[in-house]
Amino acid sequence: MRILITIFLLAVLALGGWVGWAVYTPVVPPGNQSVLLHAGYSTRRIGAELKKAGVIRSVFAFRLWYTLHPKHSLKAGEYLFDRAASIPQVYDRIARGDIYFHLVTIPEGYTMFDIAKTMEDAGLGSAGEFLRIARSRTDLVVDMTPEAKSLEGYLFPNTYQFTRTQSLEEMAATMVHQFRQVAQQIGLNADVHRTVTMASIVEKETAVSEERPVVASVYYNR
Repeated sequence: MRILITIFLLAVLALGGWVGWAVYTPVVPPGNQSVLLHAGYSTRRIGAELKKAGVIRSVFAFRLWYTLHPKHSLKAGEYLFDRAASIPQVYDRIARGDIYFHLVTIPEGYTMFDIAKTMEDAGLGSAGEFLRIARSRTDLVVDMTPEAKSLEGYLFPNTYQFTRTQSLEEMAATMVHQFRQVAQQIGLNADVHRTVTMASIVEKETAVSEERPVVASVYYNR
């Protein structure tokens, strides 16, 4: 009987030692690891994604840590792991929602085709899908331009922070919202469509910003 108790105690100690090692010993990920966690993922699925990326050693140890800290909810999003971290450190980042943002710069003069390619190059979705949205979601600007055939001219040039959990529709809506804010600031209230059309024509005519006022005056005086 004593032998069985001794074996049991040794097994418990060994398990406790292994769990402590798996939980508290930092893991060095193999390079920069991006882990995408969607809303609705279970703790098991989150742990599996982290282990698959080489960020943690054990799904069991991760779930055990979660069980001991249930008051913290884990946030959906894309997380970038590029340095050694223990399970508590990884867990805290996900509980805080320390997600990775993609910086996307849309320069002045970009058409919706250029923007679509930029979004695809940033890994945020396909260019074809973005163009479909740009052609179909005219409801985003219908109050400004009832006759709009697309979002061309309403996707405001700026530097944006997007996440991979956002849809392309949400990203396009963000660009339109930025256009709307700037239009209000400069008092662009009347004949928005004519102004946007003129701006698009001028940008196609010349890529040199100093020449645009001259080109605009030529078209305006016709």
